[in-house]
Amino acid sequence: MPLINFVWLTREHFMGADWREAFFFNVISAHGLTNMLPTSCTSKFSSALCLFPETLVPDIQTPLFLIESAFDSYQISQNVFSPSDTSLRWISCTHNLMFCNWTDIKIMKDFRYTFINTLKSTIKNSSSRRGYFVHSCYQHGHMEYKRRSTCSSFVGNGLANKTIAQAVGDWFFDRSEFQEMDMLNDLPRNCTSFDDQPTLEKKCRDYIHH
Repeated sequence: MPLINFVWLTREHFMGADWREAFFFNVISAHGLTNMLPTSCTSKFSSALCLFPETLVPDIQTPLFLIESAFDSYQISQNVFSPSDTSLRWISCTHNLMFCNWTDIKIMKDFRYTFINTLKSTIKNSSSRRGYFVHSCYQHGHMEYKRRSTCSSFVGNGLANKTIAQAVGDWFFDRSEFQEMDMLNDLPRNCTSFDDQPTLEKKCRDYIHH
């Protein structure tokens, strides 16, 4: 079975790396996961690094489809800084992009740059079949609601004229090797369209029924 990955935490070359590594070390220790991690990873890295996708994915032998935003709102709001470094202004920005200044946007753009280059580096030498759908919407979560996956083109995160659901379907059933990243937008985009929810819901219903 292909796997679908939702979260991609970059561990180095970006602010907050020490805090993220310490957090994952505590997760592994609390749940006793050290012996469950692949030895192909733990023989090269500390166990704390072997839950990060960039070190774990190369050891996955099954086909894998990756779904993520280059501006994942959870990662940016919760994992760019350690909690002790987070300012009220940054919290306001990450909850509403209208409150961000250019320094904040620069941090988000740097996150995108690091994420995309880490992803490219991780999958380029993979021996297993990899597909991916990387958009630029400022959101977290892509598949838990049918509206977001099936109707994703209506909320602004379609790629190659495909919704997330269409892209995964084409890849799963070998209709295409779907590998698409949004390289045109280097700014976080508000793609929710919640201001016009009734219209969005009608478009989704019409799309699904046809």
